[in-house]
Amino acid sequence: MSYDIHKTIVTNKIDNKVTEIKNYTLLAMDTTNANKVLPAAAPTDVPAGVLKCGIAPNAIITEHAVEVVVEKYTRVIYGASVTRGDKLTSDANGFAITATGTDEVWGVAESTGVVNEVGTIRLTI
Repeated sequence: MSYDIHKTIVTNKIDNKVTEIKNYTLLAMDTTNANKVLPAAAPTDVPAGVLKCGIAPNAIITEHAVEVVVEKYTRVIYGASVTRGDKLTSDANGFAITATGTDEVWGVAESTGVVNEVGTIRLTI
């Protein structure tokens, strides 16, 4: 598998301490700050990509450069049971779930899996 990586900034701080952001979390565009992203929090968030390497809890930073996968195949954490071929969106934790209705579609599941399992997504953002 090949990955295309784009460096950007994650802003997810509480009193200058970031909350944990796990590897393979879906990231959304920060609509108030150019060139920044946030962990996805809803199926309606605008897709930015998937976080390649996580950020440790309680790291004292205000901004952190990260690598974000923006196309092709990558791993992702499932937030519910997913079947290969499902169109995927984000849940409130930035994990991939099956898209419904008018949800933003991030990509297609390349593997079947269950909640908290790491699977593969083909990004279509």
